[in-house]
Amino acid sequence: MIRRYSVMSMLIVVLSLGFTAFISCADPPEQRPDDGSAAGPGEGLGGSDEDNNGSVEEELREGFLLTVDGTEIAYISDREVAKEVADRLIREYKGRLSEGGKGVESIELLSTFEVVLTSCREIDITDADGTIDKLAASGLKIVYAVVEREVIPIAYETVYKNSSAYYEGTKKTQTYGKNGEKELTYSVTYTGSEETARELKGEKILKSATDQVILVGTKKSTASTGSYAWPTKSVYVTSNYGWRTIFGKREYHYGIDLRASVGTAIYAADGGEVVFVGTSGGYGKLIQIKHDNGDLTYYAHLSSYSVKKGERVYKGQQIAKSGATGRVTGPHLHFEIRKNGVRVDPAKYLPKLK
Repeated sequence: MIRRYSVMSMLIVVLSLGFTAFISCADPPEQRPDDGSAAGPGEGLGGSDEDNNGSVEEELREGFLLTVDGTEIAYISDREVAKEVADRLIREYKGRLSEGGKGVESIELLSTFEVVLTSCREIDITDADGTIDKLAASGLKIVYAVVEREVIPIAYETVYKNSSAYYEGTKKTQTYGKNGEKELTYSVTYTGSEETARELKGEKILKSATDQVILVGTKKSTASTGSYAWPTKSVYVTSNYGWRTIFGKREYHYGIDLRASVGTAIYAADGGEVVFVGTSGGYGKLIQIKHDNGDLTYYAHLSSYSVKKGERVYKGQQIAKSGATGRVTGPHLHFEIRKNGVRVDPAKYLPKLK
């Protein structure tokens, strides 16, 4: 039934639309002629009258005024139009966010929708499409609360482990690393298309990362380096290469003697193969090492051995302990270098002493 309104009182009623919505309704009194007489035939609700100036009053009907965040948007025919508008806003916004790569779990309208019963012209009432158009034309920015989920990689870590199975300076990958994944949950507020707040609400490991394990070789290389190191840690030469007098007799010394009390550690001057371990005349207990360039080094007057014949040793490896075996005047190490079978002065091939 169409009625003509003059005065409207308001009564706010909460609607269950899934967003904040209020209904105001009133049953206004019928409009009476200005002269106080009762309405005549054809007058009143649903009709049109001429006023004293001859103009025709607009026909009015019951409708609903939709306001969003206090802004008047449109007249609608019923409450379901407002609900449809809200639902479509949520669907369309979710679609836009999803197309932009957002993992949207849920959306809630934070903007306040109010639906108020009023009187309006039939021609002013819009459907959902028209109402959304008017909302867009108003420039009003709708506020949304969005729950977003994002899956991000968990970078694997690289772990280094020492391994005696490989030579120093070499590395071998034991296990290849794989990234994991974790899910982040955010509470995000959007005003229009602008993100205005973001809060991390939770993290969840979807797949753990696998560490990459690299083995680092600790095994000393037995290959010869081509240079020699002193065979004792503490170096003190007691007898040089060349002529000397010993046991009251002048004779040629084909090596150098190093001070070393019984039990002092003796080290390989360079990497190579142990070709002799045993007792040899005036040398006493002796070790011979053949190096990759064909050189031989001699370690004499030992008290004990740490290696065996045929074993390869690395530069700096302990091979024996010093002693006083063989033809000696006291504990020491006799050290020789032989090149192409010829004994040479070791001092020429050893690091210079400071």
